[in-house]
Amino acid sequence: MKKSGLARHYDVLTPEERFRLLLQAFARDDRAEVDRLDRTCPSKTYTMSDAAYLDRRELIHTVTVAVCLDLTQYVAKLQVAAAFAYAARQLRDLVENRAGEVAYRAHRRGEAAQQRRCGPRCGTVEGLDPEEFEALVDDAFEAMSVVLEPLERIGNDLGAELARQAREIWDAFARFCRTELDLPAETIISALLPSMLERLESQREELDAAEPDQATVDEYERTLTAGWRRRLGLGSLPNADQPAKL
Repeated sequence: MKKSGLARHYDVLTPEERFRLLLQAFARDDRAEVDRLDRTCPSKTYTMSDAAYLDRRELIHTVTVAVCLDLTQYVAKLQVAAAFAYAARQLRDLVENRAGEVAYRAHRRGEAAQQRRCGPRCGTVEGLDPEEFEALVDDAFEAMSVVLEPLERIGNDLGAELARQAREIWDAFARFCRTELDLPAETIISALLPSMLERLESQREELDAAEPDQATVDEYERTLTAGWRRRLGLGSLPNADQPAKL
């Protein structure tokens, strides 16, 4: 952009006008115009709250959201796995109850037929002896169990694995909160994302039963701690590994 024209009036641009011109300059890859807009921007002096406080306030929200996003993928799947196992268990119980009812009715019909002395098919259900029919019902139920029991087991095993992974994240975050903030993790989550705490509570039994891998917990905690201290300029912990950036 030439000096004659808008360039002579850079000092009277409103912040909104300067911002729009900046985006337009970036869009056409006009680095000289970007530099002019930055260089001619008026300087102002501000009074603000202590940066050490504000930085922590902003950063803890970022850290908590990141942790909860990690937790969500496992907690959501854990709920699905629990529902899957429950449905398989309920279906198995339903089949078992239904099989018992059918066998009982068959036995009663056979007894009634014998009492009436009903002829050559007397004492039978569809040509079968009641006890033989009961045995067939039991066989059918066992065949169904061969399918349903593995489904329930798969749901339980998957739920246990997901609970372990969620527990590792939670334990690491809890240790980070105690070490760096001197507060319980529940306090942080309740303050910033209370709905996440409710979801965790709904899976409390599964999470309490999980056995986290301590090496994974240690690594996740180091990542949180190192990122926190680096962003706040606190320096790294003694003998801390170099983790991935937050």
